[in-house]
Amino acid sequence: MQVTFIAISTPEEKFWGSIISMAQAAADDLDIDLEILYAERNHIEAVELAREVSNRVEKPDYLIVVGEKRIGGKSLALAQKAGIDTMLFGDLTEGEKRQFGRPRQQFSHWIGSRSVDDFCLGREAALAIISRGFRQEMTDNEGFLNLIALAGVEATVFGDRRVRGLLDALQDDRKTRLLQVVPTDLTEEDGYRITKGLYHRYETRFGKKIGAIWAANSQLALGSIRATREMGLAAGEDFVVSGIGWEPEALEGIAAGDLLTVNGGHFADLAWILVMLYDYHHGIDFIDDDSSGGSYSLNRENLDAYLQLFGSGDWQQIDFTRFSKVLSPEINVYNLNFDGIMAQFAEGSKILY
Repeated sequence: MQVTFIAISTPEEKFWGSIISMAQAAADDLDIDLEILYAERNHIEAVELAREVSNRVEKPDYLIVVGEKRIGGKSLALAQKAGIDTMLFGDLTEGEKRQFGRPRQQFSHWIGSRSVDDFCLGREAALAIISRGFRQEMTDNEGFLNLIALAGVEATVFGDRRVRGLLDALQDDRKTRLLQVVPTDLTEEDGYRITKGLYHRYETRFGKKIGAIWAANSQLALGSIRATREMGLAAGEDFVVSGIGWEPEALEGIAAGDLLTVNGGHFADLAWILVMLYDYHHGIDFIDDDSSGGSYSLNRENLDAYLQLFGSGDWQQIDFTRFSKVLSPEINVYNLNFDGIMAQFAEGSKILY
């Protein structure tokens, strides 16, 4: 069984490296020949790679493409013409949805999608820092918790949804004041630079104490921590910050008390797609099984348990055959989320359903 995945990333990116290394562990368990093609952060190149795969004489059994910056719709159209069954990793834009519909509607070879609940990730990160900010009295002299948001890249589906989750968390909150939402690159350096600018604007010029920082990913959060440390402020004491994504540096930040929480677990989604494709290839369709992944939060209470199992990044110890309906016939409904992984190592490594 041959599967090709077109990654939007470069081979060096840490977050995508986690996604791909876990997917490779799943491919090894399921005897899948997994090919990774890198678009090097070039959305035009991502579509060209889809064209190259579609034009091959010997095509893969399945193609996985990402839903980012209109890559998805164009890639699905190419795969449809070539007759390659394709999964979408991520989601289409609203315009693409109106144009292409849902899987197996306009494109019969678009057999399914697996999307991260970025709205939930953004909302849960916001609720965590708001709750802690008030509990530790990080409010200003009027009783408001002033919050700044580092929003990530504009015009991406995941970035827009994470910000919408933040705004939803604030919708009925009359005591949290959102000072500004700033688009950023997803880098620690941008988090550092923009945080310094926002503190100068709001604390130095306007005298508004910043009590919470919401960051669209963990690299931005780490940049914020570095910037505020240079100002003589301590994360966790003078303000509270959360991130999204389980990079090793972010986990160190939780252990040190700098980061309140990091939401994640969504980097397992490519591995889950391989499980679904394996079952589909062997006669069990997934189309009617809601297998959305949700999110899993790491904090100081559960960090040690996670690090004990996966601190080395060894995903090979997970038995991905235990998530397949073909290989584990007792499964009625998929449990394709990080809770399922953690449950595999509880109670004598028996998965809890």
